[in-house]
Amino acid sequence: YKQFMAVKAQNFSYDLVEKFVTKHYEFTRLQKSDWRWPVFRLMNVNILNSKKLFFGCGFSLDEVNSQISLLEKHEADLKGILDSESKEIFSNESRFEKPLSESISTGYDLSVMATYKFLKVDLKNSNIGIGSFAGFPYFSNVWARDDIFGLRALINLGEIGLVKSRINFYLDLIDKNTGGIKNLLSREGDSNCDIVFMLSKRIEDFLFYLIENNELSKVYSKPELTEMYKKLNISFHNVVRHNWDFDSELIKVKNKNGFRDKLFDSFPLGVQVLFLSFSSSMAFLGKVSGLSDEDETITKFLDFEELLRMKIRSSYVQNGVLFSNLACDKITYEVFSSYYFYPDLFSKDEWEEIFDRSLMVLRNDWHGISSLSSEHEHFVDEHSGQDGESRDLGDSFFYMNNLAAICLNDLDSDKYSSIINKLLLNSTHDILECGTIGFSSELSSSVEKKSEGNLAQLTSSTSYIELVDKLFKKLN
Repeated sequence: YKQFMAVKAQNFSYDLVEKFVTKHYEFTRLQKSDWRWPVFRLMNVNILNSKKLFFGCGFSLDEVNSQISLLEKHEADLKGILDSESKEIFSNESRFEKPLSESISTGYDLSVMATYKFLKVDLKNSNIGIGSFAGFPYFSNVWARDDIFGLRALINLGEIGLVKSRINFYLDLIDKNTGGIKNLLSREGDSNCDIVFMLSKRIEDFLFYLIENNELSKVYSKPELTEMYKKLNISFHNVVRHNWDFDSELIKVKNKNGFRDKLFDSFPLGVQVLFLSFSSSMAFLGKVSGLSDEDETITKFLDFEELLRMKIRSSYVQNGVLFSNLACDKITYEVFSSYYFYPDLFSKDEWEEIFDRSLMVLRNDWHGISSLSSEHEHFVDEHSGQDGESRDLGDSFFYMNNLAAICLNDLDSDKYSSIINKLLLNSTHDILECGTIGFSSELSSSVEKKSEGNLAQLTSSTSYIELVDKLFKKLN
């Protein structure tokens, strides 16, 4: 295809270059990747005492000329419109029960805008469909795990139709053999069971939201709920057949590439807790779809849930410490994701002890949460860049910081108020002053707070929305 660009100015000249030149980008150098990139340079533009430049870009000369004409004609009007739109976007004083600080209010609004900007609703690739990109400049694709995680923010924002369509989309993608879903839909590879587990959690969140707002019957008919339950029920049994290890009585992860941990474990805590949450969600969904409490399938799910709960408690806990592997020698941020996805795993007092012990080795000097205990032999305090080696060996993910603050607030908001406040302020500072302004970065090194990895990350922005919604009650 051909694309046209026009520049109109009072004094303007240019020299055609029309060749590839090597550019050096500081960000890619910091990512320790090949930071010398070939870029096609069309021309050098010379501006000669011109106060105004009008740019147009399109797929035809007529389109470009029309843009320039409209810009010239309505320049003053456009400036007024943009000013009024900015004022409207950044005025949310009535949204919450008590007024937010200016920085948090702005960070929240920008995160809402970012959530919609991640959304790609017109993808032509049939393998991807409608969804949200995982991040920029990397992961500019729809990754199922990130897309499903981000649905919580869309639920909070009342995007009922969009959330329902995303849930239906993923229900139809469940692998009929393994019961899982591929993470990157455009790439060949195995399906991952944990993605279905997370999908069931978001379905439960969505149904709770609809029930609380008296909208369940308006959104779902009984046949639709029954069909959803049937699909997940089949998935549950296929996952057990494909991934259940009868010797350990736990879910065994078979597809190493589908999970984030560089120190790969066959039985990671996070997957076990997600499966426990899946079991609980199935019992809940069965009741919502019309089954009685005494129904045999409901009873089986509840019995299995209790057995798995006790197995996790006995296998991953020693001396009040919750470990992330069966060897019980690794403490990770899964401590907080475990509470997030299944808070009934332990009592309040037990969770408090677990959090206190975990914070001693996971909390870094700038008050972020590291992905791995600083006392572990493989701990890395500096982000390693594009190779990703440090991601689960010490990097501090902003989405996990937000989840940690949500969990601490839910468990004991008074006791952990100082930590919660620092986590919130760190995420807010990243959105307003670091990385890509208005977006939440993916991660930071543990040794010092920075904006690294993706400078715009879906899970970071959506979890920030969830955090603010949890800390500051919204008005209806």
